[in-house]
Amino acid sequence: MLLSIISKQVYCLIRSFWKIPTTVAALSVFGFACTIEGLQYLNLVDRLGLRQYKLLAIVIGTTFDWMDILAYAIGTAIVLMCELFYI
Repeated sequence: MLLSIISKQVYCLIRSFWKIPTTVAALSVFGFACTIEGLQYLNLVDRLGLRQYKLLAIVIGTTFDWMDILAYAIGTAIVLMCELFYI
């Protein structure tokens, strides 16, 4: 569930710098994460010839997995539940 933790951390980073509504921030992070995962599905790193740039390949990612999207969704749901019901 590392990806769940990452989506929560990105959410917290955004909320610490910009004063935007909770749902907008959480769903934007989820959309961004799904976009990155979609680019992995399309093999963006290989199509652009970026595999030799290890750091860039790690940041963008090279392997698509539906379980990652599930982890992003779980992380987003946890953030929304915590923010909307506990604060």
